[in-house]
Amino acid sequence: MIIFLIYLMTAVVTPAMIEEDLAKEPCGSKSPQGACYKLEPDLCRTIWDKSIGDCKQELADVIKARPTGLIGPALNRCSARKMDKSIRYNRVQADTAYCKAYFSYLEEKH
Repeated sequence: MIIFLIYLMTAVVTPAMIEEDLAKEPCGSKSPQGACYKLEPDLCRTIWDKSIGDCKQELADVIKARPTGLIGPALNRCSARKMDKSIRYNRVQADTAYCKAYFSYLEEKH
């Protein structure tokens, strides 16, 4: 029974979890960047990586002042805003609730 559970975890559950996580990564098929923009995945990742680099430079003072602070959400929002600013014209024209909420999130003042 234990061997079967180990097999089930390694052969079925773990690959499905990895696939789901990759789909949710920036520019993955289930991520806002993958679902709400018309872009090739490689181009999307290139733009996302550049946005992350730019935001890390902008937030360098915050990171230096609070090295143990949680900056992930601020970094992600900054990156998403920079990416949207540079590829706004590639937004999907579909009026999905998911994309509307994502674009609304980007436009919030924080």
